[in-house]
Amino acid sequence: MDIRQFPVGGQILYVRISASELVAREHGRWTNKAWRGVAAVAVVAVMVGVVLYTYRSRTNIKDKIEALVRKQSWFYRFKGENTDEITSQCEMHFST
Repeated sequence: MDIRQFPVGGQILYVRISASELVAREHGRWTNKAWRGVAAVAVVAVMVGVVLYTYRSRTNIKDKIEALVRKQSWFYRFKGENTDEITSQCEMHFST
């Protein structure tokens, strides 16, 4: 490899480039910047979508669990009332 190290504070080097080559390079840079920007926005949008989907699915699961608990508690409360009535009416006395 041909690598040369220069002391700090060296000379300024000016490079002459044709205008057409400079425009082509700048256009390429803007295209790369545009793609990077689009990719960054897409990544952020996907991340926000995943967070919203997760939040919504957890909320739906909580709602379903709460509805199930309410339904079961009503069922068991109703069942408990009937069970008490039935057991009080069906007491059997054994004589010894």
